[in-house]
Amino acid sequence: MKKISFTATYFFIYLSFIIITKIYASLQCIDYLNPLNLRDKILVPCPHVRSNKIEVRDNNNLEDESKNMFDLTFNCNLNDEKMCKKAKSTFESAGRILSSVLSLNTKIGLNATFRPLEGNLLGAAGPSRTIPFRDDDGKIRLYAQSLAKQFQLEVHPEYSSVDILADFNSNIPFWFEGDPPIQPNQTGFEELVLHELTHGLGFLSSWSNDYLEESSSFLTPNIDGIVSNVGDNIESKSILIFRGFIENAFDKYMILTSNRTHTTELTSELDKFRDGQDRKFTSINEFNEKFKSSPQFNIAKQMYKTCIKSNSIGFLSNTSNINNNAVILETGINPFRGGASLSHIDEKLFNSSDFLMTFEQLPGRTLEDSINASGSKGGKEKAIGPRTLAILETLGLIFPQSSSTESCSSSHCTKANSSPDSNMDDLSSSSNNLSVFNMASMVIFIFGVSLFNVVM
Repeated sequence: MKKISFTATYFFIYLSFIIITKIYASLQCIDYLNPLNLRDKILVPCPHVRSNKIEVRDNNNLEDESKNMFDLTFNCNLNDEKMCKKAKSTFESAGRILSSVLSLNTKIGLNATFRPLEGNLLGAAGPSRTIPFRDDDGKIRLYAQSLAKQFQLEVHPEYSSVDILADFNSNIPFWFEGDPPIQPNQTGFEELVLHELTHGLGFLSSWSNDYLEESSSFLTPNIDGIVSNVGDNIESKSILIFRGFIENAFDKYMILTSNRTHTTELTSELDKFRDGQDRKFTSINEFNEKFKSSPQFNIAKQMYKTCIKSNSIGFLSNTSNINNNAVILETGINPFRGGASLSHIDEKLFNSSDFLMTFEQLPGRTLEDSINASGSKGGKEKAIGPRTLAILETLGLIFPQSSSTESCSSSHCTKANSSPDSNMDDLSSSSNNLSVFNMASMVIFIFGVSLFNVVM
């Protein structure tokens, strides 16, 4: 009897090892190939690896160069060496500004390109990779790699060689530090770069209206089963196995200002689509048709209506410097624009200390001009306002005590009736909260939570 029990125990251990090994090998992340088009993305294997050495910031020995926690790879496709140097210098300056405000403990790899682009697009930056983590409320969310690295996990999904991708249009009449006085038609390059790099740190919602159709009138987070959108890198006739809707880390903290409902609760309701039924679809089109005939579709339609109404969505931070207020996000754009709506601070704060992360940038104004117009006193680090700091800190980027003394008390912060439950603490508060790395969560992965599975 004891021998049988002993053998069974070893068999269970062996089976568990095989299960966990298969999960480690099959874990997939999303790589974004083009920061100008976040729909240009692919699934990549990112098996768990062990870091033997983690490069950290030494706050006690900061030379000028080490003050910049952004490791820049710069590509300039111009024959104008002077212009290339100005652009490169701006990226370096933006890295130093962010490093002076954020207590980044692990260097961030930035691959930036400055080249001629068609049209009037200024440029963009975003995560090169997003990584699935099981959050402390049990939900799996996608974390920008630049943010995930700050958790300093000894065992983690394999990282891409670069954390943030940036691409900017050299045809735009940019103004650079040291140029003659800025002209009305010129755009301050430093402010633009700071803004875009902040998106690359994870300041980005997943709620959008183009996962199933072009510019539809309903919103969902990422759809587990659809990697690229209709018309991109995936055939619309591919068999699709749906396993739920996957939020970005940013989405965990969004609330409806009308009743303080967390939007993640709406995601949970959306996840009831086809609950208990076959979740295999012959195509994306079939999924779209079935979803539109479901009760959950009404939630997606209502979310669209909400997100084109001003002052309707807030970001509920868990930091002390804004006293539990919700930062109002951009919902005044109609029709909804993915990547613009929700992923910025309310445009009404354009001339406030949080001008940086509003949707539009005014030409004819330098970074210093914008800081002065906001009424802030100090150096360029004041470009990153208290609401922006609160959002980044809540996501998991910790700050020095002196980073901001301002409070969020204007009409664009809404007092929350209650803070998140004690069991909903910020993921970054302890690496132990990344429960995707414990055995229990790994076994859960096997039984129906494998991300973005498409059978071709």
